[in-house]
Amino acid sequence: MAGHNHYSDCICPWCVQYGRAGLSRERVRSFLSERDARRCLREFGANSYSSSCFVQPNAKCPVCGSTVFFYANSYGSRVYFDDLGPPWPKHPCTDHRLQNEHTVRNVCPAITPRKRGEKVELVEAASSLGIYRGISKHDPNSEWRHVVVDQIDRNGWEVNVWGRITDAIDDIPIQFEFTSSEEVVSIGSIVLIRNSEMSLIHPQRIEPRDYKIRNWMYLNKQMELTL
Repeated sequence: MAGHNHYSDCICPWCVQYGRAGLSRERVRSFLSERDARRCLREFGANSYSSSCFVQPNAKCPVCGSTVFFYANSYGSRVYFDDLGPPWPKHPCTDHRLQNEHTVRNVCPAITPRKRGEKVELVEAASSLGIYRGISKHDPNSEWRHVVVDQIDRNGWEVNVWGRITDAIDDIPIQFEFTSSEEVVSIGSIVLIRNSEMSLIHPQRIEPRDYKIRNWMYLNKQMELTL
């Protein structure tokens, strides 16, 4: 426990590691860095680091208070997710009744990318804790990437999408095509892409859907992501 009139995050020899002898400046510096990083992630609600360092969670669980990603439609269907992207993990401690009560009282905003300044802070914090190692080059085969949709051109079942990869400090413009008989994307939607795959939440059914994409390309020559 902390000493008299000291705080739990005090760095004096009494408070850090209970006064353990041999406390070095390097250990104090590491302790402060880790404490500040965890505080930053907590204050921004970055619980699922693969998504919420870059995308703003739009709700809180009415049971445990954790930040979550909330989807709903006009038919009354609604669901909370802990993370964006496959396998689309649902938040475990909410049931249908609680979701309904929460949504009636609170209209949740749309899920949107974070501002650049927030991304910088969260990436630095997550990197210092060893839970984010950065991206040196965009490789569409490696992992799911978040894309916010900016423009759509639909011709029958053929859909051409212009958007921005948002899971980097600076957004990367991208274009791709896919086929769907339904209108499953809209301007402002966030979808996940990897190689020739796209994953999203169906706007009416509120369930994960996968599509094949083709002819994806960058809209500028900058392919290196500096984080």
